[in-house]
Amino acid sequence: MNAPRREMGGRTAAAMLAGIALLGLTVRLYRLDQVSYDFDEYLCFRFVHIPSVEEFLGTFRFWAPDNVPSFFTAQYLCARLFDNPERAMRLFSVSFGVAGILFAFAAAAQMFDRRAGLAAAWCFALSPMQLWFAQSGRTSSFSTMAALASLCALLRLLETPRARGWLVTVALVNLALVWTHPMLGPFVAAEFIFLALLGLRRDRAPLWTAAALNGAVMATVLPVLLRQGKSMWQPADDFYMRLPSWKSVFYDLFGDDAAMTADPFLFQGPSWRFLKEWAQEALLSSHRWIDPALALFFAAAAAAALLAALNGWRCARRGTDAFPRRREGMALLLAVAFLPFLMLAFLSMVWRPMLLPRYTLYSAAALYVLAGGMVTRFNGRCLRTACVAVPVLLYAAQAALVLPMNTRSPFREAGEFLRLNASPADLVLVRGNPMAAEIFDACAPECPAPHVPAYSLRVAAERAARFLNASFPDSSPSVWVLVEPYVYTLPPPEHFTGALDAMGMAHEAFFFPGMNGITLYRLRRAGAAPAAETCPPGPLDSAHDYAGLAAALGLEGPAAENALPALRRAVDTREWPRTRYYFSLLAFQLLADGETALAQRAAETATSLDPDFALGWLARAVAAAEAGGRVAASGHYGRAVSLDPSGYFGRYRAALETVYVSGDRTAAAGEIERLDRLVAIVPHVLRARAAALARGEENP
Repeated sequence: MNAPRREMGGRTAAAMLAGIALLGLTVRLYRLDQVSYDFDEYLCFRFVHIPSVEEFLGTFRFWAPDNVPSFFTAQYLCARLFDNPERAMRLFSVSFGVAGILFAFAAAAQMFDRRAGLAAAWCFALSPMQLWFAQSGRTSSFSTMAALASLCALLRLLETPRARGWLVTVALVNLALVWTHPMLGPFVAAEFIFLALLGLRRDRAPLWTAAALNGAVMATVLPVLLRQGKSMWQPADDFYMRLPSWKSVFYDLFGDDAAMTADPFLFQGPSWRFLKEWAQEALLSSHRWIDPALALFFAAAAAAALLAALNGWRCARRGTDAFPRRREGMALLLAVAFLPFLMLAFLSMVWRPMLLPRYTLYSAAALYVLAGGMVTRFNGRCLRTACVAVPVLLYAAQAALVLPMNTRSPFREAGEFLRLNASPADLVLVRGNPMAAEIFDACAPECPAPHVPAYSLRVAAERAARFLNASFPDSSPSVWVLVEPYVYTLPPPEHFTGALDAMGMAHEAFFFPGMNGITLYRLRRAGAAPAAETCPPGPLDSAHDYAGLAAALGLEGPAAENALPALRRAVDTREWPRTRYYFSLLAFQLLADGETALAQRAAETATSLDPDFALGWLARAVAAAEAGGRVAASGHYGRAVSLDPSGYFGRYRAALETVYVSGDRTAAAGEIERLDRLVAIVPHVLRARAAALARGEENP
């Protein structure tokens, strides 16, 4: 018979917790300044540099009309107190991540014992997903910490239902959560459902007060969301968010920390360089069994918790349940682990896809607590040690896999390569996410060559040919094309290189692995100047239905046929939804290509789909101005301003008047810089015309 189990001493547990927290802090600070920005994080960083709170709020309401500004406003005000606000924002997230380790320990120790708390803290400290968000200046790290704090307070409330202090604490923490991000509503809803069902029992009726407070907390944010009107984004605009496969569902439920398998953490890159090549390959290939083992481990923990809760309810009916609060606590953790996912899955099926791991980050934290309880409940020392060794080894292996890899698009690595190999006479063209050029500029400020965005690979190839032709034979510069796949399906690399071969440009490619690996092409003359300035129609054709796109623009017969070359230059992705936003974006891209008439038609299509879409009217205003219709442009712009409750579109007035009316050379560039500071969408044609005015030229 096994000896009675003794609780771990407080000093020993505190020392081990301090070590785990220090380890968690170390891995979160590791290469923190070397991590490139992703799209959402870069927007947050841009917000910090907006001059005033009023302008910040207007910008936020435009970019996130279906969100609440509380957390971001606090982040904006705090970060501006520091000389390096970007680093400050990331350090805020790091500190929240370390605090989350402590709350994970507190929740598991309260629910089970200190050994369980240490196991849960270990999982949180080395979680690849928690690490990823802790190195990002966004809300996820704070929200996970706050969710764990809410769970700790609620577990205390279950022990003393009439304790008003814990009741108020739960309400206040959940209030902070729903005012951080609307997607934290399912967490509060899961707690509400749990408390409401538990309150049906006569002896637990005081918990109805907590349930009512949770319901009131969720209701407080609804007027704000409704007042901000229709979202800028329609469901069809988020075409990259689709219903997951059964494999994705399994990993989202149990394997969010499976870094090489779970979406979207598909890291790429070399392993530890000090290892032998065979050891690196073995470590990289180990995820094929580490990832499913990790997911199965948490599935087993959830199953064990469910069985324990059911057995507890059965014993309660017989009056033999010795640990009723533990049973209720397990039910609470199971509710938080799975109910939010089920809520989002239901909304995804009836409304729009919205299943992403970051929206249920707190669910993984609840699983850490349950797993900690499972692996430490065995009485036999050898068996308990073996069970504890499972998460220890799995997470140590995950850390060994993730830490040396690129966990973002490697803009910094590509920028460092260009710093060493490019010259001021070269040109860099950036094809990637909508703000790829700006992100590259922020991550690679020492790149010697000027860089500009290229909205398609066809445009990149044509511009490279024109640039090399213009310099021939006086010099021999290079054109660098930086390609970030992001979420779009771009033409295969061989299509791009085939077009370069057909155009007479020599090329070599350099790959930088990352979550979205970047390919950097160096283009040069192959003997004589490139023979053509336009790509042959074949090599760069994507799988997009260009004829269908022309038909959506209302073009038929010869008009549709004549529009196809311009559409091929404007769109090189397979996915291009026929929505109000994407038609507006198409209008801006066609204007940049000099296709004014076609751009007008695209902008008109956007407003015909939604007459109240302000961005579509702005596109119509710019297109009309490019066509010389100043009266129409003024009317369209006035419509855009009148439809915008945030005041965002009112910022374009001075820039439009400067560029298209007064032609003020000195003021044009300044107005574009002002729009950039306000994180405005600046159409490329507007930027090019302002630059041309500054140079004393009539045309961009």
